[in-house]
Amino acid sequence: MEKIKLVSHLGILRISQSIPELNQALTYKLTYMKDIGTVSFMDKKTGKQKTVSRKGPIKTKTEKLYNESEGQIFTHDGMLSKIAKKIHTLGLEFDYERLDPQWPVPLINASVVKGLYPEQRECVIKMLSSVGGCLVQAATSAGKTRIIASLILAYPNSNIVVMTHRQSVVRGLISNLTSLLADKGIEIGICQGVNTSIKKVTVSTIGSAHKLDKDKVDILIGDEFHRFAGEQASSMWLSFNKAVKYGLSATITERFDGKFNYFESLCGPLVFELTDQELQDAGRVPPLDVFFVAVPEGPPIDHFIDSVKRKKIGIWKNSIRNQMIKEIVDCAPADQQLMIFCETVQHLEELRKLMPDMEVCHAQLGTNERKEIEQRFVSGEAKRILSTDVLSEGVDPRKLMILIDPSSVKGDSAMVQKRGRLRRPGKEKGILINFSDDWSTSLSSKAKKRIKDHKERGDKVILVNDIKQITFV
Repeated sequence: MEKIKLVSHLGILRISQSIPELNQALTYKLTYMKDIGTVSFMDKKTGKQKTVSRKGPIKTKTEKLYNESEGQIFTHDGMLSKIAKKIHTLGLEFDYERLDPQWPVPLINASVVKGLYPEQRECVIKMLSSVGGCLVQAATSAGKTRIIASLILAYPNSNIVVMTHRQSVVRGLISNLTSLLADKGIEIGICQGVNTSIKKVTVSTIGSAHKLDKDKVDILIGDEFHRFAGEQASSMWLSFNKAVKYGLSATITERFDGKFNYFESLCGPLVFELTDQELQDAGRVPPLDVFFVAVPEGPPIDHFIDSVKRKKIGIWKNSIRNQMIKEIVDCAPADQQLMIFCETVQHLEELRKLMPDMEVCHAQLGTNERKEIEQRFVSGEAKRILSTDVLSEGVDPRKLMILIDPSSVKGDSAMVQKRGRLRRPGKEKGILINFSDDWSTSLSSKAKKRIKDHKERGDKVILVNDIKQITFV
Protein backbone atom coordinates (compact mmCIF):
# COMPACT_ATOMS: atom_id res chain seq x y z
CA MET A 1 0.00 0.00 0.00
CA GLU A 2 1.31 3.46 -0.89
CA LYS A 3 2.00 6.06 1.75
CA ILE A 4 -0.98 7.92 3.14
CA LYS A 5 -0.81 11.66 2.46
CA LEU A 6 -1.93 14.07 5.18
CA VAL A 7 -2.37 17.71 4.13
CA SER A 8 -3.38 20.41 6.63
CA HIS A 9 -4.77 23.72 5.44
CA LEU A 10 -6.73 26.36 7.38
CA GLY A 11 -7.45 23.92 10.17
CA ILE A 12 -8.80 21.14 7.90
CA LEU A 13 -6.85 17.90 7.60
CA ARG A 14 -7.18 15.96 4.31
CA ILE A 15 -6.34 12.24 4.41
CA SER A 16 -5.71 10.63 1.05
CA GLN A 17 -7.21 7.21 1.89
CA SER A 18 -10.32 6.08 3.67
CA ILE A 19 -9.44 3.07 5.85
CA PRO A 20 -12.12 1.36 7.99
CA GLU A 21 -9.89 1.16 11.10
CA LEU A 22 -9.00 4.84 10.73
CA ASN A 23 -12.60 5.87 10.18
CA GLN A 24 -13.60 3.98 13.31
CA ALA A 25 -10.96 5.81 15.34
CA LEU A 26 -12.38 9.18 14.25
CA THR A 27 -15.64 8.88 16.14
CA TYR A 28 -16.72 9.88 19.62
CA LYS A 29 -19.46 8.91 22.03
CA LEU A 30 -21.71 11.79 22.98
CA THR A 31 -23.66 11.47 26.23
CA TYR A 32 -26.69 13.73 26.51
CA MET A 33 -30.08 14.18 28.13
CA LYS A 34 -32.80 13.49 25.59
CA ASP A 35 -35.57 16.10 25.18
CA ILE A 36 -38.99 14.60 25.92
CA GLY A 37 -41.14 17.65 25.29
CA THR A 38 -41.96 20.81 27.19
CA VAL A 39 -43.95 21.79 30.26
CA SER A 40 -45.70 25.13 30.86
CA PHE A 41 -46.43 26.75 34.22
CA MET A 42 -47.17 30.12 35.82
CA ASP A 43 -44.02 31.74 37.19
CA LYS A 44 -44.87 32.95 40.71
CA LYS A 45 -42.13 35.60 40.63
CA THR A 46 -43.05 37.29 37.34
CA GLY A 47 -46.70 36.27 37.04
CA LYS A 48 -46.06 35.20 33.45
CA GLN A 49 -46.51 31.88 31.68
CA LYS A 50 -43.20 30.04 31.31
CA THR A 51 -42.29 27.04 29.15
CA VAL A 52 -39.23 24.87 29.79
CA SER A 53 -37.83 21.74 28.15
CA ARG A 54 -38.15 18.43 29.94
CA LYS A 55 -35.20 16.07 29.87
CA GLY A 56 -35.47 12.32 29.75
CA PRO A 57 -33.00 9.50 30.48
CA ILE A 58 -29.33 9.90 29.62
CA LYS A 59 -28.58 8.56 26.14
CA THR A 60 -25.34 7.78 24.33
CA LYS A 61 -24.76 7.88 20.60
CA THR A 62 -21.73 7.64 18.35
CA GLU A 63 -20.90 10.58 16.07
CA LYS A 64 -18.38 11.00 13.28
CA LEU A 65 -15.55 13.51 13.52
CA TYR A 66 -15.06 13.55 9.75
CA ASN A 67 -16.62 13.85 6.31
CA GLU A 68 -15.82 11.31 3.62
CA SER A 69 -15.61 12.10 -0.11
CA GLU A 70 -14.11 10.29 -3.13
CA GLY A 71 -11.98 7.96 -1.06
CA GLN A 72 -10.58 10.74 1.16
CA ILE A 73 -11.34 11.83 4.72
CA PHE A 74 -11.64 15.44 5.82
CA THR A 75 -11.35 16.11 9.53
CA HIS A 76 -10.02 18.76 11.91
CA ASP A 77 -6.32 19.60 12.16
CA GLY A 78 -6.57 19.04 15.91
CA MET A 79 -6.97 15.30 15.21
CA LEU A 80 -3.50 14.98 13.62
CA SER A 81 -1.83 13.31 16.61
CA LYS A 82 -4.60 10.71 16.96
CA ILE A 83 -4.54 9.94 13.22
CA ALA A 84 -0.74 9.61 13.12
CA LYS A 85 -0.82 7.22 16.09
CA LYS A 86 -3.50 5.08 14.48
CA ILE A 87 -1.67 4.91 11.13
CA HIS A 88 1.48 3.83 12.97
CA THR A 89 -0.49 1.15 14.87
CA LEU A 90 -1.75 -0.22 11.53
CA GLY A 91 1.86 -0.58 10.35
CA LEU A 92 1.47 2.02 7.61
CA GLU A 93 3.48 5.10 6.64
CA PHE A 94 2.40 8.65 5.85
CA ASP A 95 3.67 11.98 4.54
CA TYR A 96 2.48 15.21 6.18
CA GLU A 97 2.31 18.64 4.59
CA ARG A 98 1.08 21.83 6.24
CA LEU A 99 -0.06 24.64 3.95
CA ASP A 100 0.14 27.67 6.24
CA PRO A 101 -1.50 30.93 5.20
CA GLN A 102 0.05 34.29 6.03
CA TRP A 103 -1.02 34.59 9.65
CA PRO A 104 -0.99 37.81 11.72
CA VAL A 105 2.34 38.87 13.18
CA PRO A 106 2.47 37.40 16.71
CA LEU A 107 1.91 39.89 19.50
CA ILE A 108 5.22 40.01 21.32
CA ASN A 109 5.08 43.14 23.46
CA ALA A 110 3.05 43.99 26.54
CA SER A 111 1.70 47.25 25.12
CA VAL A 112 -0.84 45.50 22.90
CA VAL A 113 -3.28 45.21 25.79
CA LYS A 114 -2.56 47.13 28.98
CA GLY A 115 -1.42 44.91 31.82
CA LEU A 116 -0.70 41.82 29.72
CA TYR A 117 1.32 39.36 31.81
CA PRO A 118 4.16 37.30 30.28
CA GLU A 119 2.15 34.05 30.41
CA GLN A 120 -0.81 35.78 28.73
CA ARG A 121 1.47 37.02 25.98
CA GLU A 122 2.90 33.52 25.57
CA CYS A 123 -0.63 32.16 25.30
CA VAL A 124 -1.59 34.66 22.58
CA ILE A 125 1.51 33.88 20.54
CA LYS A 126 0.78 30.14 20.68
CA MET A 127 -2.82 30.72 19.70
CA LEU A 128 -1.91 32.87 16.70
CA SER A 129 0.72 30.42 15.51
CA SER A 130 -1.75 27.52 15.64
CA VAL A 131 -3.19 27.35 12.13
CA GLY A 132 -6.95 26.91 12.02
CA GLY A 133 -7.57 27.46 15.73
CA CYS A 134 -6.80 25.81 19.06
CA LEU A 135 -7.76 25.27 22.69
CA VAL A 136 -6.53 27.03 25.81
CA GLN A 137 -7.07 25.76 29.35
CA ALA A 138 -6.28 28.50 31.85
CA ALA A 139 -7.40 28.69 35.46
CA THR A 140 -9.89 31.30 36.61
CA SER A 141 -8.18 34.71 37.08
CA ALA A 142 -5.64 33.92 34.34
CA GLY A 143 -7.03 36.90 32.41
CA LYS A 144 -8.83 35.13 29.58
CA THR A 145 -10.71 38.32 28.67
CA ARG A 146 -7.39 40.10 28.07
CA ILE A 147 -6.34 37.19 25.86
CA ILE A 148 -9.58 37.58 23.89
CA ALA A 149 -8.93 41.32 23.56
CA SER A 150 -5.46 40.53 22.17
CA LEU A 151 -6.95 38.18 19.57
CA ILE A 152 -9.36 40.92 18.53
CA LEU A 153 -6.44 43.32 18.03
CA ALA A 154 -4.58 40.70 16.02
CA TYR A 155 -7.36 40.55 13.43
CA PRO A 156 -8.18 44.21 12.66
CA ASN A 157 -9.85 43.40 9.33
CA SER A 158 -11.85 40.35 10.41
CA ASN A 159 -15.42 39.87 11.58
CA ILE A 160 -15.19 38.33 15.04
CA VAL A 161 -17.79 36.59 17.21
CA VAL A 162 -17.13 35.86 20.88
CA MET A 163 -19.61 33.15 21.88
CA THR A 164 -20.59 32.12 25.37
CA HIS A 165 -23.43 30.23 27.05
CA ARG A 166 -25.11 32.65 29.44
CA GLN A 167 -26.59 36.15 29.27
CA SER A 168 -24.81 37.34 32.41
CA VAL A 169 -21.47 36.26 30.90
CA VAL A 170 -22.32 38.23 27.74
CA ARG A 171 -22.83 41.39 29.80
CA GLY A 172 -19.55 40.87 31.63
CA LEU A 173 -17.61 40.25 28.41
CA ILE A 174 -19.02 43.35 26.71
CA SER A 175 -18.22 45.52 29.72
CA ASN A 176 -14.66 44.21 30.09
CA LEU A 177 -13.81 44.19 26.37
CA THR A 178 -15.19 47.71 25.94
CA SER A 179 -12.96 48.87 28.78
CA LEU A 180 -9.85 47.05 27.49
CA LEU A 181 -10.30 48.27 23.91
CA ALA A 182 -11.62 51.76 24.67
CA ASP A 183 -8.59 53.58 23.21
CA LYS A 184 -8.60 51.40 20.06
CA GLY A 185 -11.95 52.67 18.74
CA ILE A 186 -13.43 49.14 18.57
CA GLU A 187 -17.18 48.85 19.11
CA ILE A 188 -18.52 45.69 20.70
CA GLY A 189 -21.89 44.43 19.43
CA ILE A 190 -24.36 42.06 21.05
CA CYS A 191 -26.47 39.10 19.91
CA GLN A 192 -28.54 38.02 22.89
CA GLY A 193 -32.27 37.37 22.84
CA VAL A 194 -34.08 40.46 21.57
CA ASN A 195 -30.88 42.52 21.88
CA THR A 196 -29.12 42.35 18.52
CA SER A 197 -26.53 44.87 17.37
CA ILE A 198 -24.02 43.24 15.02
CA LYS A 199 -20.58 44.88 14.82
CA LYS A 200 -17.20 43.71 13.54
CA VAL A 201 -16.79 42.31 17.05
CA THR A 202 -20.00 40.76 18.43
CA VAL A 203 -20.57 38.91 21.71
CA SER A 204 -23.29 36.27 21.40
CA THR A 205 -24.97 33.57 23.45
CA ILE A 206 -25.11 30.08 21.93
CA GLY A 207 -28.89 30.30 21.86
CA SER A 208 -28.88 33.49 19.75
CA ALA A 209 -26.04 32.55 17.39
CA HIS A 210 -28.49 31.42 14.69
CA LYS A 211 -29.16 35.13 14.01
CA LEU A 212 -25.58 35.64 12.82
CA ASP A 213 -24.51 35.39 9.17
CA LYS A 214 -22.17 32.42 9.46
CA ASP A 215 -20.52 33.05 6.08
CA LYS A 216 -19.33 36.47 7.27
CA VAL A 217 -17.75 35.30 10.54
CA ASP A 218 -13.96 35.01 10.16
CA ILE A 219 -12.92 34.37 13.76
CA LEU A 220 -14.97 32.47 16.36
CA ILE A 221 -13.87 32.63 19.99
CA GLY A 222 -15.55 30.36 22.56
CA ASP A 223 -15.48 31.62 26.15
CA GLU A 224 -16.06 29.00 28.91
CA PHE A 225 -15.60 26.42 26.16
CA HIS A 226 -16.47 23.44 28.36
CA ARG A 227 -20.08 24.59 27.98
CA PHE A 228 -19.97 23.79 24.24
CA ALA A 229 -19.89 20.05 24.82
CA GLY A 230 -23.64 19.55 24.57
CA GLU A 231 -25.23 18.23 21.42
CA GLN A 232 -26.97 21.46 20.38
CA ALA A 233 -24.12 23.79 21.35
CA SER A 234 -21.46 21.80 19.50
CA SER A 235 -23.64 21.61 16.40
CA MET A 236 -24.10 25.39 16.44
CA TRP A 237 -20.37 25.87 16.92
CA LEU A 238 -19.46 23.63 13.99
CA SER A 239 -21.99 25.33 11.72
CA PHE A 240 -19.60 28.31 11.50
CA ASN A 241 -17.55 26.22 9.09
CA LYS A 242 -15.62 29.12 7.52
CA ALA A 243 -14.34 30.58 10.79
CA VAL A 244 -11.03 30.03 12.55
CA LYS A 245 -12.05 28.70 15.97
CA TYR A 246 -10.46 29.39 19.37
CA GLY A 247 -11.73 27.85 22.62
CA LEU A 248 -10.84 29.09 26.12
CA SER A 249 -11.87 27.44 29.37
CA ALA A 250 -10.84 27.00 32.97
CA THR A 251 -11.80 23.35 32.77
CA ILE A 252 -12.28 21.23 29.68
CA THR A 253 -14.22 18.37 31.23
CA GLU A 254 -17.58 16.81 30.39
CA ARG A 255 -19.05 13.33 30.11
CA PHE A 256 -17.28 12.22 26.95
CA ASP A 257 -14.96 9.36 26.21
CA GLY A 258 -11.67 10.81 25.03
CA LYS A 259 -12.67 14.34 26.11
CA PHE A 260 -9.69 16.06 24.47
CA ASN A 261 -10.29 14.22 21.20
CA TYR A 262 -13.81 15.57 21.26
CA PHE A 263 -12.94 19.16 22.12
CA GLU A 264 -10.01 19.22 19.70
CA SER A 265 -12.40 18.16 16.95
CA LEU A 266 -14.43 21.30 17.64
CA CYS A 267 -11.53 23.69 17.82
CA GLY A 268 -8.04 22.33 17.30
CA PRO A 269 -5.17 21.17 19.52
CA LEU A 270 -4.63 22.19 23.13
CA VAL A 271 -1.69 24.61 22.88
CA PHE A 272 -1.53 26.27 26.30
CA GLU A 273 -2.28 25.34 29.92
CA LEU A 274 -2.04 27.48 33.04
CA THR A 275 -2.98 25.86 36.35
CA ASP A 276 -4.28 27.26 39.63
CA GLN A 277 -1.02 26.38 41.34
CA GLU A 278 1.08 28.18 38.72
CA LEU A 279 -1.03 31.32 39.16
CA GLN A 280 -0.75 31.08 42.94
CA ASP A 281 3.03 30.52 42.82
CA ALA A 282 3.34 33.63 40.65
CA GLY A 283 1.44 35.67 43.26
CA ARG A 284 -1.38 36.36 40.83
CA VAL A 285 -4.17 34.85 42.92
CA PRO A 286 -4.65 34.39 46.68
CA PRO A 287 -4.54 30.94 48.31
CA LEU A 288 -7.69 29.22 49.57
CA ASP A 289 -8.46 27.75 52.97
CA VAL A 290 -11.11 25.08 52.39
CA PHE A 291 -12.98 23.99 55.52
CA PHE A 292 -14.95 20.74 55.44
CA VAL A 293 -17.45 20.80 58.31
CA ALA A 294 -18.49 17.37 59.60
CA VAL A 295 -22.27 16.81 59.63
CA PRO A 296 -22.85 13.90 62.04
CA GLU A 297 -26.62 13.55 61.67
CA GLY A 298 -29.17 13.42 58.91
CA PRO A 299 -32.21 11.55 57.56
CA PRO A 300 -31.77 8.01 56.15
CA ILE A 301 -31.44 8.54 52.39
CA ASP A 302 -29.11 5.84 51.02
CA HIS A 303 -32.05 3.52 50.33
CA PHE A 304 -33.35 5.96 47.69
CA ILE A 305 -32.38 5.05 44.12
CA ASP A 306 -33.46 8.47 42.83
CA SER A 307 -30.47 10.83 43.37
CA VAL A 308 -32.73 13.90 43.18
CA LYS A 309 -34.82 12.57 46.05
CA ARG A 310 -31.65 11.88 48.05
CA LYS A 311 -30.50 15.47 47.55
CA LYS A 312 -33.93 16.92 48.29
CA ILE A 313 -34.23 15.14 51.62
CA GLY A 314 -30.56 14.94 52.59
CA ILE A 315 -29.36 18.36 51.43
CA TRP A 316 -32.08 20.86 50.56
CA LYS A 317 -34.53 20.04 53.38
CA ASN A 318 -32.00 18.79 55.95
CA SER A 319 -32.82 21.08 58.89
CA ILE A 320 -29.68 20.13 60.85
CA ARG A 321 -27.39 20.94 57.93
CA ASN A 322 -29.24 24.15 57.03
CA GLN A 323 -29.09 25.36 60.64
CA MET A 324 -25.31 24.82 60.58
CA ILE A 325 -25.10 27.03 57.49
CA LYS A 326 -27.01 29.78 59.30
CA GLU A 327 -24.67 29.53 62.31
CA ILE A 328 -21.64 29.86 60.01
CA VAL A 329 -23.13 33.02 58.48
CA ASP A 330 -23.77 34.42 61.95
CA CYS A 331 -20.15 33.76 62.96
CA ALA A 332 -18.62 35.32 59.83
CA PRO A 333 -17.26 38.91 60.01
CA ALA A 334 -20.12 41.26 59.14
CA ASP A 335 -17.89 43.57 57.08
CA GLN A 336 -16.73 40.78 54.73
CA GLN A 337 -18.71 39.77 51.64
CA LEU A 338 -20.18 36.28 51.92
CA MET A 339 -21.99 34.16 49.36
CA ILE A 340 -23.87 30.86 49.56
CA PHE A 341 -24.01 28.90 46.30
CA CYS A 342 -27.12 26.70 46.18
CA GLU A 343 -27.49 23.83 43.77
CA THR A 344 -31.20 24.51 43.29
CA VAL A 345 -33.79 27.25 43.82
CA GLN A 346 -35.54 24.87 46.25
CA HIS A 347 -32.51 24.86 48.54
CA LEU A 348 -32.13 28.61 48.19
CA GLU A 349 -35.72 29.12 49.37
CA GLU A 350 -35.20 26.77 52.35
CA LEU A 351 -32.16 28.79 53.46
CA ARG A 352 -33.96 32.05 52.83
CA LYS A 353 -36.55 31.06 55.45
CA LEU A 354 -33.73 30.87 58.01
CA MET A 355 -31.96 34.02 56.76
CA PRO A 356 -34.63 36.38 55.35
CA ASP A 357 -32.26 39.37 55.31
CA MET A 358 -29.96 37.84 52.69
CA GLU A 359 -30.25 39.04 49.10
CA VAL A 360 -31.06 36.37 46.51
CA CYS A 361 -30.17 35.79 42.87
CA HIS A 362 -31.42 33.03 40.58
CA ALA A 363 -32.58 32.50 37.00
CA GLN A 364 -36.30 32.83 37.82
CA LEU A 365 -35.94 36.50 38.72
CA GLY A 366 -36.67 39.14 36.10
CA THR A 367 -33.72 40.24 33.97
CA ASN A 368 -33.52 43.76 35.40
CA GLU A 369 -33.78 42.54 39.00
CA ARG A 370 -31.09 39.92 38.44
CA LYS A 371 -28.88 42.49 36.72
CA GLU A 372 -29.18 44.89 39.65
CA ILE A 373 -28.27 42.19 42.21
CA GLU A 374 -25.34 41.11 40.04
CA GLN A 375 -24.00 44.69 40.00
CA ARG A 376 -24.39 44.98 43.78
CA PHE A 377 -22.55 41.68 44.18
CA VAL A 378 -19.65 42.65 41.88
CA SER A 379 -19.25 46.07 43.54
CA GLY A 380 -19.22 44.50 47.02
CA GLU A 381 -22.28 46.47 48.13
CA ALA A 382 -24.27 43.28 48.71
CA LYS A 383 -22.59 41.78 51.78
CA ARG A 384 -24.72 38.66 52.14
CA ILE A 385 -26.10 36.89 49.09
CA LEU A 386 -27.82 33.57 48.35
CA SER A 387 -27.41 32.46 44.73
CA THR A 388 -27.72 29.54 42.38
CA ASP A 389 -24.96 29.07 39.77
CA VAL A 390 -26.11 32.15 37.80
CA LEU A 391 -23.27 34.01 39.52
CA SER A 392 -20.70 31.23 39.20
CA GLU A 393 -19.34 32.46 35.85
CA GLY A 394 -18.81 35.74 34.02
CA VAL A 395 -18.68 37.94 37.13
CA ASP A 396 -15.65 39.46 38.83
CA PRO A 397 -16.35 39.89 42.58
CA ARG A 398 -13.10 41.41 43.83
CA LYS A 399 -14.36 41.74 47.42
CA LEU A 400 -15.80 38.25 47.96
CA MET A 401 -14.03 36.74 50.98
CA ILE A 402 -16.22 33.83 52.12
CA LEU A 403 -18.03 31.25 49.99
CA ILE A 404 -20.26 28.55 51.44
CA ASP A 405 -20.91 25.67 49.05
CA PRO A 406 -23.58 23.33 50.46
CA SER A 407 -23.91 21.26 47.27
CA SER A 408 -23.16 17.54 47.07
CA VAL A 409 -21.31 17.25 43.76
CA LYS A 410 -18.36 14.87 43.42
CA GLY A 411 -16.07 17.60 42.15
CA ASP A 412 -16.42 18.91 38.62
CA SER A 413 -16.27 21.98 36.38
CA ALA A 414 -18.94 23.68 38.51
CA MET A 415 -16.65 23.42 41.54
CA VAL A 416 -13.78 24.99 39.59
CA GLN A 417 -15.96 27.93 38.57
CA LYS A 418 -17.30 28.46 42.10
CA ARG A 419 -13.89 28.52 43.78
CA GLY A 420 -12.73 30.86 41.02
CA ARG A 421 -14.99 33.59 42.49
CA LEU A 422 -12.66 33.62 45.53
CA ARG A 423 -9.45 33.67 43.48
CA ARG A 424 -9.57 37.35 42.57
CA PRO A 425 -6.37 39.26 43.46
CA GLY A 426 -6.15 41.87 46.19
CA LYS A 427 -6.93 39.76 49.26
CA GLU A 428 -4.87 37.77 51.76
CA LYS A 429 -6.77 34.55 51.07
CA GLY A 430 -10.23 33.19 50.36
CA ILE A 431 -12.34 31.08 52.70
CA LEU A 432 -14.41 28.25 51.18
CA ILE A 433 -16.69 26.19 53.41
CA ASN A 434 -18.05 22.82 52.38
CA PHE A 435 -19.61 19.87 54.20
CA SER A 436 -18.66 16.27 54.89
CA ASP A 437 -21.89 14.37 55.46
CA ASP A 438 -20.60 11.51 57.59
CA TRP A 439 -24.10 10.10 58.16
CA SER A 440 -24.60 9.13 54.50
CA THR A 441 -22.49 6.66 52.52
CA SER A 442 -23.27 8.27 49.16
CA LEU A 443 -22.79 11.89 50.29
CA SER A 444 -19.66 11.03 52.27
CA SER A 445 -18.02 9.44 49.22
CA LYS A 446 -18.73 12.56 47.18
CA ALA A 447 -17.22 14.74 49.91
CA LYS A 448 -14.04 12.63 49.82
CA LYS A 449 -13.80 13.27 46.07
CA ARG A 450 -14.16 17.02 46.62
CA ILE A 451 -11.49 16.94 49.32
CA LYS A 452 -9.15 15.12 46.93
CA ASP A 453 -9.83 17.65 44.15
CA HIS A 454 -9.09 20.62 46.40
CA LYS A 455 -5.83 19.08 47.59
CA GLU A 456 -4.77 18.35 44.00
CA ARG A 457 -5.38 22.02 43.16
CA GLY A 458 -3.10 23.14 45.98
CA ASP A 459 -5.80 24.36 48.37
CA LYS A 460 -5.29 24.05 52.11
CA VAL A 461 -7.98 21.57 53.27
CA ILE A 462 -9.00 21.71 56.94
CA LEU A 463 -11.41 19.15 58.43
CA VAL A 464 -13.42 20.50 61.40
CA ASN A 465 -16.02 18.99 63.73
CA ASP A 466 -17.22 22.30 65.16
CA ILE A 467 -18.20 25.53 63.41
CA LYS A 468 -16.16 27.47 65.99
CA GLN A 469 -13.00 25.85 64.56
CA ILE A 470 -13.41 27.81 61.31
CA THR A 471 -10.92 30.69 61.23
CA PHE A 472 -11.87 33.72 59.15
CA VAL A 473 -9.45 36.37 57.91
